[in-house]
Amino acid sequence: YEALIDEALGGIVDARARLPRDFVRDDDDGATAGVAPGAAPAPAACNGHVEYPLNSDDALYAELRDLNVEELGDRLGARAKAIREAYDAFRRNADASIAEIHDFVKRIPGLARIYRSLRTHVAVAERVARTTDSRAFRERWRAERALLEGQEPAYDLIEDLVAAGEPAPSLLRLLCLQSLVAGGIRSARYDFLRREVLQAYGFEFLGTLHHLERVGLLSRARATVARATST
Repeated sequence: YEALIDEALGGIVDARARLPRDFVRDDDDGATAGVAPGAAPAPAACNGHVEYPLNSDDALYAELRDLNVEELGDRLGARAKAIREAYDAFRRNADASIAEIHDFVKRIPGLARIYRSLRTHVAVAERVARTTDSRAFRERWRAERALLEGQEPAYDLIEDLVAAGEPAPSLLRLLCLQSLVAGGIRSARYDFLRREVLQAYGFEFLGTLHHLERVGLLSRARATVARATST
């Protein structure tokens, strides 16, 4: 979930994500909450977005952050059901004692914070689902999985993504994954892909490619590796 928020919503920076203002509206007055449960207030809204803290101060986010996207719906539904049942149980208890009423009143602020957090994460999960359901995401996911399982290289898809103008971070991630899994890219193909990237995205990416090479994420295959992968 956390990695998909980073991809679908423009990145997580300093444990904060820029969310549309409607994702964090308060039920009571429509004001922007912009605050995760237990977290410090977020900066003011800017251009229809707010900086929303994503950290373990938000108990719901701590529970969701490492989940597979396919598990999100069930987990969010279960939390919503638990909140609804807590309110319904109190309403049904017509003979509640003063102590029981007092105990429930003390729980209201906590339930309200969880409910606001739940509404935000439902909206975020819907946005994430739009990304994961897209054809482009599915194709890239299948290519990355095939690479990791040693089934087939992703060179054809990389070339198609360059031609289609895929956002540079997604393209470079796949290119680096191909390089790491294969122990580098054969020199002739490496030069071709490097030239295609620079022509499509601009020569300002020359520095980016250089830094990826320096840290070992992108490299040419050694001669012995190149011969082995070509046979």
